[in-house]
Amino acid sequence: MSSPQAPAPAAPPRNKKKKRKGPFKVHRYGGWLLYFWHGMRFGAWVRLLRRGRFDVTLNCLPNIATVTIWTPVNSGLYWISEALYGRRADRFEAPPPVFILGHWRTGTTLLHDLMSCDPGLAAPTTYECFFPNHFLLTERAIARAFNVFLPKKRPQDDVPVAMDRPQEEEFALSILGLGTPYNTLAFPRHGPVDEAYLDLEGLSDAERKRAELFRQQMAAEKDRSKLLERKFQESFEKAKDQPITKPIRPIDLD
Repeated sequence: MSSPQAPAPAAPPRNKKKKRKGPFKVHRYGGWLLYFWHGMRFGAWVRLLRRGRFDVTLNCLPNIATVTIWTPVNSGLYWISEALYGRRADRFEAPPPVFILGHWRTGTTLLHDLMSCDPGLAAPTTYECFFPNHFLLTERAIARAFNVFLPKKRPQDDVPVAMDRPQEEEFALSILGLGTPYNTLAFPRHGPVDEAYLDLEGLSDAERKRAELFRQQMAAEKDRSKLLERKFQESFEKAKDQPITKPIRPIDLD
């Protein structure tokens, strides 16, 4: 009997040449995604860039350009939204909120999603948190269209993501220019920022003063929006009393 032949040694794997990564290529799960800073107003966006000393990488420049272009649009939509809905929003009395407290990666998002399924509770959607300046004006019209800029699921836990699904209000605080640890996402190489806002106990006098200044600024903008709303109503009332077209002059055919 012949002894079985030993298997031939496997060929050594070929070293594949790695493709060179261009400086503008986005290396991120899901490819190009919507920055939640696309919902900022122009002034808040400039302050965020200045705070990070404009320390941006080349691959972020396309997104930074689109945010810079879009933020003035958010500013204009904000004033229109305030003129149309500002007074009604001021009169609205929200019920006491439910706070979900927990460390990251402990299931707070899952609990948030489960509680939002209760018809007796309400939670802000992703669109409302990403575009807090004008969601009352634009959510019904364009929220679904923005789903193409989101991943289907979160990469860290496969939780579904969509503009009409519940979202964390902390994103809205960052977009409005307030202090929140989520501001770390803007310049992660600089390290954690605004950690004192987790419990508000370690805030410095300067940070408290900045928060109070922001509150006063928002109150002043409310007053300006009420003036804009009053002028809009006056123009509307005048338009109702005036004909839309000028009367046709009689024509002499003789």
